[in-house]
Amino acid sequence: PFLFPFDARQQYFFCTAFGLSRALQRLQQQQQASSSGDSRLERETRELRVGRLQRQKVRVSRERILDSAVKVMELYCAGKAVLEVEYFGEVGTGLGPTLE
Repeated sequence: PFLFPFDARQQYFFCTAFGLSRALQRLQQQQQASSSGDSRLERETRELRVGRLQRQKVRVSRERILDSAVKVMELYCAGKAVLEVEYFGEVGTGLGPTLE
């Protein structure tokens, strides 16, 4: 009953709803995922990197999570950076493995 399949509608949503920088990042991630089996030479000839989103690390308290969230949104809502949340008194943050 839909004119376009769900995948096409979802792709359109992600490319238009969150701004140009996030759309480019998503398209680059999809390109990398689809070309993971290609040879290194083929990837290098096709690869076009536009840039990366900035990352902003914020530290919040678990005991006052709601107050901390409100303050973070007030400070960073206009920015386009990806927020990485870190909790006071806890180790480990970011996208990669952590060493303890």
